[in-house]
Amino acid sequence: MKKYADAVGLADAYARYQSTLQEIFRNIQDGVLATASDSLLGVSKWLLSYVKKLGLTSDDQASSFNSGKP
Repeated sequence: MKKYADAVGLADAYARYQSTLQEIFRNIQDGVLATASDSLLGVSKWLLSYVKKLGLTSDDQASSFNSGKP
């Protein structure tokens, strides 16, 4: 049950992350750069704290982006 709760919590947190990114881009477009900068710093800190839970600890070797091939 705890794994499910963690997954639901992570899904909710990821949805808030996406929403915050949208807000950051709106602020950039509107020229509210100080607010966008503060929000980007906050969301970056959040992302760094969830690197392991999101499975972002290693590169995907099969990805053409990482292999340098078009």
